Amino acid sequence: MNILPESYHINPEGQFLERKSCFNKRTRTPKPLPLKNIAAEIAETLVAFANADGGELVIGLDDDGTSSGLPYTEKQVSKLLEIPASRIDPPLSAKSHIYNSGVRKILLFETGPSLVTHRTTNGKYLYRDHDRNLPMDADRIAHAKALKKQSLTEHAFVPGAGMADLREDLVRSVAEKFRPGLDAKQGLIELRLAEPRNGDVRLSFAALLLFAKDPERWHEKAYVEYIRFRGTRREHGVNLNIIQRERISAPLAELAEKVAETIRPRIGQRQVLHDLFFSENAEYPQFAWQEAVVNAIAHRDYGLRGTPVEIHHYDDRLEVVSPGGLVPPITLDILRKGAGGHASRNPLIVRVLVIAGLMREVGEGVPRMFEVMESNGLHKPDFAEKPQGFITVSLSNSMVWDEETRTWLAKFKSLALSTNQLRLLVLARQRGGKFTSADYQKLVEIDIYTASKDLKDLIRKSVIQTEKKGGRIYVLSSGHPVIPEDFQSLQTELSRTGQLSNYALRNIWQVDRQTALRRAKRLVEAKWLVPEGKGKGRRYKPGPKT
Repeated sequence: MNILPESYHINPEGQFLERKSCFNKRTRTPKPLPLKNIAAEIAETLVAFANADGGELVIGLDDDGTSSGLPYTEKQVSKLLEIPASRIDPPLSAKSHIYNSGVRKILLFETGPSLVTHRTTNGKYLYRDHDRNLPMDADRIAHAKALKKQSLTEHAFVPGAGMADLREDLVRSVAEKFRPGLDAKQGLIELRLAEPRNGDVRLSFAALLLFAKDPERWHEKAYVEYIRFRGTRREHGVNLNIIQRERISAPLAELAEKVAETIRPRIGQRQVLHDLFFSENAEYPQFAWQEAVVNAIAHRDYGLRGTPVEIHHYDDRLEVVSPGGLVPPITLDILRKGAGGHASRNPLIVRVLVIAGLMREVGEGVPRMFEVMESNGLHKPDFAEKPQGFITVSLSNSMVWDEETRTWLAKFKSLALSTNQLRLLVLARQRGGKFTSADYQKLVEIDIYTASKDLKDLIRKSVIQTEKKGGRIYVLSSGHPVIPEDFQSLQTELSRTGQLSNYALRNIWQVDRQTALRRAKRLVEAKWLVPEGKGKGRRYKPGPKT
């Protein structure tokens, strides 16, 4: 019996990995869970994986990767091994293995993305979204069935193609990251990219796109084209304004890296003041444009053979144009809000790019793009879907705020304010220093509870205050920070002793130990206090704001 690879213990749970303990750890002494409970978990998780991008389920490991084993008889374990056929409709062709982890047995199930939509035999349709198995409503089921048809392209086996057509070094590098010890051929099989056949393998279209020595032999437009335009729009004919054009070719498993090497020197540098908090001086933050390129490579429609992924570089923006429409249930509205979401036209390709470390787990990239652009003072990414079936991601190089505003915002650098909070401060400044919670909610499209949390944080940090006690109108604090009430009550004793213990804080504030610790932490974060020492020996001294 083989030893369970270490990666299953240490890799985080997510889109492609789930660990499940067979013990109830909520009791003082862990007790085995009923077999029917584990059987239901296996069926539901395998259905969720199959209806999404595939994945691996490890039974006998705790969430933190600790081995707890299978507390069941051989007959009961045999029943668990039958679940893909007996508890899933239609039956699922999942692989299963029994491993050793120390003296304990571990059960591993693995399934690829299925070409049909599955449910448990008790009628549950589920899909995998990050580390959760979510129920599918009628619309989601319909979307899933439509998506399965689109994924036929990458699953199709290509006549006449074999291992000799692949770069085995590239296959081995991915196989080793996926499961250490796998050779190239077995790695392709385990990743559902190939089937064994007469000593060689039948290769899927996805395998050839990912690893072929000559990808364009199998897909004429399996490359990325970079086009630099003079000006801010595309001209034709006698006004043609293309000043540079370059084809970037490579197997998909390394295409994104080659694109980055080609594009990076062409991204200009922005001249910024040294004390601004926008740390990256590049005209476009690398993460943002690189993520847009990776997403285009991963999610484009490879059934469309007439156009490659294109990067259009104008004077004022960078556009990444991808062949193929949006994948339901993803909509332009979802993307424009930076919400992300899970849907994949090419789950086999996506999984390899995630394993290779070229792509974040599905649904994580777009929110991060928004965060990076906004944190650099740039406009949010824009998305458009053209009637001809193309998706365009547009990154603008114009700053949201002028230099004077950015210089003013730099004063708040040490307070670690969020982008939303910074936007609120700019709005307040434009309105003479006053605003309401409703103004904030409308500005950044958040609910009243999130707004309240952010405003309380700004008050704690002495950035804003209410116009009058108990009022609903907020104002920017003046040049001299408003002293929080908690600190005002400490000033007399601090001036006398120079420092205060947690015990002294409790007595002054007349609160319990935990409440005193929380209040002290807030004053430390706002730089009214500075802590020294640890545990019972900790003392608080006046901070830089005093």
